[in-house]
Amino acid sequence: MSQLEIQAIATKAAQQVQRCYRSPRIAHSARQITTKLRVRFGRDGSLVGMPSVVSQSGITPGNQFYAGQMAQAATTAVIRCSPVHLPQALWATGWSELDLTFSPLAMG
Repeated sequence: MSQLEIQAIATKAAQQVQRCYRSPRIAHSARQITTKLRVRFGRDGSLVGMPSVVSQSGITPGNQFYAGQMAQAATTAVIRCSPVHLPQALWATGWSELDLTFSPLAMG
């Protein structure tokens, strides 16, 4: 599977999960924290295990207190929106995980 195809799949999954994202009540400066999660899905689109935090960016001394809350909000969105609906052809290639990026500023 090409990198472009994987990116298209991640975008489709992110669009589904985004509707379940609820930003925690936090300082405005914390909204610049971006969280990347690694997520594994089963053939039926259900979540396999818990998402894991791959990285976070936008953390400053003034907002680092909120990094855990932002990671939890992203994780909760994935759990709430499971299962995701993705093309069945993906499973034939052995695909089962992807990285999803949550950026509150980009989500509005």
